Amino acid sequence: MELGSSTAAGSRRRVDRRGLRALNIAVTLVLAVFWWNLYRPQLLGGPAGYAVVEGTSMRPTLVAGDLVITREHARYHSGEVIAYRVPAGASLAGLPVIHRIVGGSASMGYVTKGDNRATADPWRVAPGDVIGSVGLRIPYAGTIVGVLRQPPMFAWLVGSIVLTGFWALDRRRRARPVAA
Repeated sequence: MELGSSTAAGSRRRVDRRGLRALNIAVTLVLAVFWWNLYRPQLLGGPAGYAVVEGTSMRPTLVAGDLVITREHARYHSGEVIAYRVPAGASLAGLPVIHRIVGGSASMGYVTKGDNRATADPWRVAPGDVIGSVGLRIPYAGTIVGVLRQPPMFAWLVGSIVLTGFWALDRRRRARPVAA
């Protein structure tokens, strides 16, 4: 009797693990599809841009070290915070900037200004120069990204991931029953 109950408990545990594994795969797939559709980087043909805030021109809205995720839109409006490349002809041409739209239009060019600035930027931003509007701000995450971009830290991160993968494979290999 006791043997049968332990076998039932063992099969229940196996079913629970299979169910958890299936749930884990399903949740991972849903999150991957969500990320692919909404937060895939523009480099991969997606609508999202990623930027680390530097400087103080957008204080208190954005602080140096924040990570912002931008999304492309067909149109932008006054009051929206956008990331854009400084238009050609300006001394800072091509430099990415994050400022708020304070006027203008798509046809005439957007007038932008930092929240911590008294005057508007000396250029008008064409719709083609806009990277996207700020959709998500993650405080201090940009600082962490900056640290992980350093070659020694990046090597440590990749090495840790690889070693953890090898450890998990070795653990699975050892857990398999040996055939008699």
